[in-house]
Amino acid sequence: MGYHLHGFGGESPPSSQGVLLPTGQSVDGLGAEVPSDVVATAGGSHFAYGSGIVPLGVHRINHRGIYFTDVKTSVNNFFGLLGQRKKLWRKREDDGDYQWKYARLLRCHWDRDVSQSQHAEIISEFEATGYWKSAGTQNVYQTRAVQYSAGEETYTLATAGNGEVPTYDAVITINSGSGDLKMARLKDSDGGIDWTWSGYMDNYKNLKIDCGAFSVQNDGVNAYSTFVLNEDHARDYWCAILPGSTSFQLTLQGYCTFKIEWYDSWV
Repeated sequence: MGYHLHGFGGESPPSSQGVLLPTGQSVDGLGAEVPSDVVATAGGSHFAYGSGIVPLGVHRINHRGIYFTDVKTSVNNFFGLLGQRKKLWRKREDDGDYQWKYARLLRCHWDRDVSQSQHAEIISEFEATGYWKSAGTQNVYQTRAVQYSAGEETYTLATAGNGEVPTYDAVITINSGSGDLKMARLKDSDGGIDWTWSGYMDNYKNLKIDCGAFSVQNDGVNAYSTFVLNEDHARDYWCAILPGSTSFQLTLQGYCTFKIEWYDSWV
């Protein structure tokens, strides 16, 4: 499937994408790589993720293209974004859909021929993390209101789109009802996920766990001190939503609703 890099900045395509990248005779550095998970020990070495998927780490994205129109303005606008971190946009060529990821513009370069002022061939380099995200509405999975004093209930997530890789930056929100919340535990035995938040959340408040930012907030206040990775937790992420479906066990103590939001992801 073909893509081409399209814009840098802005919040939504195609009318508000910040600065458009030069697309004349463009060459895009697509694809990615993951870091090695081999861990050396005194007795040899082992694979930290075993048969699991190694998440995408920090990577570089290269681009080369030519501005043919409004050369001065286009170059000035693009060069003015040097060092900034914004949404980098790409366009899928088979259906015209847009995808994005956060990236920082590390380098923009122009070998200018002073005798030629009608075009500008720009070479640029971005530094990014994570996978490409759908530009559409986030997927949302939400339970009915539940009342637990103890015990577990299994929920199954089914992604709504055509993502091809796991999503690691979902946002989990637990809203308390007429009773308070004392504990929330998320466990995915197959995925090596097992963590617990043990605190106190008053009625009609919310607990927000951002798995991409690794943050925990109780009614907007930092509540990370009562968040614990349990003994069986074996990953450096808090949640992984796979293409197709993901099963996990959720344990709650209190009257509340549970919601998880995520974007489908692509390499």
